Amino acid sequence: MVSEAVTNEPQQELEQALCDLVELIEREVTLFQDLLEALNRQHQAVLQQQPEPVAESNARVQELVDATRRLELDRAHKAAEVSSHLGIETSEPTLSQIIPLVEEHYAQRLRELRQMLLSLTQRVQETNLRNKRLLNRALHTVTASIRLLAGQNGVYDEKGREQLADRRYLTIQT
Repeated sequence: MVSEAVTNEPQQELEQALCDLVELIEREVTLFQDLLEALNRQHQAVLQQQPEPVAESNARVQELVDATRRLELDRAHKAAEVSSHLGIETSEPTLSQIIPLVEEHYAQRLRELRQMLLSLTQRVQETNLRNKRLLNRALHTVTASIRLLAGQNGVYDEKGREQLADRRYLTIQT
C-alpha cells in the first residue's frame, strides 16, 4: 500500500499541475476577452469624440495588459512544472509540446484553450492596431487644425511664404 502511494504521488502532482495550468489559461482567456471588450469600448469612445471615456478605457486597457503579463508569467512557470513531470527538457515549454503527452481529457481542454487564446490574441492585436490608426488620425487632425488656427504650419516655399494645407500661401512680413 505504501509503494502504491509512492508511485501515485508523481502522477497526482502532475494532475494537480495540469489542473492549475488549465485554470491559469482559463483566467487568461477571460482577461483577453475583457481586453478585447475594453479595446472595442475605446474605439467607440474615439469615434464619438468622448475624451473622458477614452481616458477611462486607456486606463482599463493598461490594467488588463498588466494583468495578462503577470498571468502569462504564471502560466509559463506552471507549464515548466508540468513539462518537468512529463520529462520535457526545455526551459520554455509550449502547450504544443505538452498536449501530446497528457491524458486525452487534459489534452482536449488544453487544445481548446490554446485555440481560444490564439484567436483572442489575434483579435486583440487587430483591434489595437485599428485603434492606434484611428487615434493617430485624430491626433494628426487636431494638430493640423491647431497649427492652421495658430498660423504655425511650418512649411515654407523658396520665397519665404508659409504654405497652408490647401496650397494657399501666406506671405510672411519681414
